[in-house]
Amino acid sequence: MLYSPHRKAPSLESFIAWLETKPEDETYTWSLCDRCACGQYARALGIWKIWDEFIHLHSHDRTGIWHKLNMLAFPKHDGADTFGRLLRRARAAVLETVA
Repeated sequence: MLYSPHRKAPSLESFIAWLETKPEDETYTWSLCDRCACGQYARALGIWKIWDEFIHLHSHDRTGIWHKLNMLAFPKHDGADTFGRLLRRARAAVLETVA
């Protein structure tokens, strides 16, 4: 499935397609809503306002897609992370669900 900014419902597949449009070495800051990967993805989907209002609530949802994407985006080391590393983690998550 190709990434489409007109698609309003988030999914792991469209998240990966969106990540593929980002420069591999570009960094994001997980702890800042407007600079985190999920926030940028929500903006690309056209649902930033919803994301901005939802940001405090989604952390309590341990089963939804936003929680899954957020946990993938959480940096595995100190400092900012790159979209390239996140893309590799997201692709690995798809492989885990297939296996």
